[in-house]
Amino acid sequence: MLLLIVYPASRILSRQHEQLRTSAFELERINQQLRNAQTQLLKQERLSAIGEVSATVAHGLKNPLASVRAALQLLTLQKLDPEEHDDLINDMLHETDRLTTRLNHLLNFVRPFDQHFQKVALLEILQKAVHSLHWQIDELNLKLKIPTEKELPTIEADPVLLEEVLLIVLSNAIQASSSGGTIECYLASVSGNEDSQIQTIAVKDYGEGIVEENLDRIFEQFFTTRSRGSGLGLSICKKIVDLHHGSIEIKSEIDKGTTVRLCFPVQHTE
Repeated sequence: MLLLIVYPASRILSRQHEQLRTSAFELERINQQLRNAQTQLLKQERLSAIGEVSATVAHGLKNPLASVRAALQLLTLQKLDPEEHDDLINDMLHETDRLTTRLNHLLNFVRPFDQHFQKVALLEILQKAVHSLHWQIDELNLKLKIPTEKELPTIEADPVLLEEVLLIVLSNAIQASSSGGTIECYLASVSGNEDSQIQTIAVKDYGEGIVEENLDRIFEQFFTTRSRGSGLGLSICKKIVDLHHGSIEIKSEIDKGTTVRLCFPVQHTE
């Protein structure tokens, strides 16, 4: 009787043991598949990060390179007096130095980095951005109106990253404008919530405008309506503005133009 009970039980235990071994092998196979999938995902994330870094850096270098190229063309095609010649050489040296600085900051921007916040005046940053783009402005014979008031309070910001924002916004306005057109820039200090103070800077063009269905997508990475556009400019702006605890607003009407408004708190908070 004992044998009749033990023998079937032993066979059941053997089958269960075999099933456990099979389950263990299957579990190990699934774990290996998960590890392989995780490795593949990490590789894809690294490739994506490399692509984003490359595209971001390339976008940040376009405007200074365009200025240097325009200056070289002018040196080649026109006979300049010594003073004009020296001014062009100094401009190219200045832009070359700025290329190096911007490259370092943009590489830092797409990875964790120590922020370089300091007290800056928005008008001074705007003037530097305009100077970098003056060859493009002159080539299209654009009228650029910028404010002259200097009594506005300073803000806490990274001057290089902030200049990058204004370079992108102004460059977009230039590309949207027709030859002989006008671009207007405004600066203001307004009251925010809880008696806080906010500095605003707005850039308005009178170009083609943005269709309504695209306004919700303009901050998406790689979204562009231009054949040679990278689709990174405004997404970079958004990242930098968010880093400064600010905001960016875009209003546009077809055939009437576009206004980009940037707002920054006067007192930066971590």
